[in-house]
Amino acid sequence: EDDIIRDMQECDVHILVAAPYTKRVIESLPKLKGLCRFGIGVDSIDVPAASARGIKVCNDTGYCLEEVATHAFALILDLFRKTTLLDRSVRAGTWKWSAGYEARNLTGITVGLAGCGNIARHLIDYLSPFKCRVIAFDPFLDAQTIAARGAEKVTFEELLEQSDVISIHCHLTEETRHMFGTEAFQKMKKDAFIINVSRGAIIDTFALADAIRAGQILGAGLDTHESEPLAADHPLRTMDTVVLTPHSAHYSSKAFQTLRMHMVDQAIAVLEGTMPQFLFNRKQLNL
Repeated sequence: EDDIIRDMQECDVHILVAAPYTKRVIESLPKLKGLCRFGIGVDSIDVPAASARGIKVCNDTGYCLEEVATHAFALILDLFRKTTLLDRSVRAGTWKWSAGYEARNLTGITVGLAGCGNIARHLIDYLSPFKCRVIAFDPFLDAQTIAARGAEKVTFEELLEQSDVISIHCHLTEETRHMFGTEAFQKMKKDAFIINVSRGAIIDTFALADAIRAGQILGAGLDTHESEPLAADHPLRTMDTVVLTPHSAHYSSKAFQTLRMHMVDQAIAVLEGTMPQFLFNRKQLNL
């Protein structure tokens, strides 16, 4: 925090990747007019503190929708078809199609979505050829809106009990932190998978490891993690039914080019006093 306060004293707009902009930092930068988050999530910013000072908080909710949805879909395919597990097996010298757990077909499975926003909408499209039943828990959307996106609105309990795989697509808030923990895993199907391309702390990853060891669920595909990089001794690293990627779902050369252009456009809008395209705290600022 001290480094940010020292180095950014003369800046009107800050473009940040992941550095924490706490209330203390924000209140120590008198010239600050805008915070532009180089990505989607704004959980590293104290948005109420920024809003109280009239600071515009911008992110970019549109630059990597297809990339993240594709990554979630790839993790689902990987887990159902054991691609990574079989690759590990071959490299270890084993030539056995039946290695590990039983591979499964995607056709007709029930896919549960925790959050049914723009990324989830792309994932629903990708699942369409497999004739999956798609259900969604999203307290901010009504049943009609979710149905128009190709899913069926359900409660959180129904999501846990009915899904063959759950894919997480919601923001990290105090309400969603460890939303998937011991109690949730106990209610899931024993052969279910969970996918996270959102924020790592939505899953209690140690509870997840315990649930997999206890046979409460089968496995997981995780692109985001509670602490990054994932600790070398984390139990999930040793599990054959877990696929891990290094917070890479957002990336493609096209997506990053778009993100850079959007960040510059947003910074200019803040400086010129016009409306940024992706203003996160519009309501808080009464704009």
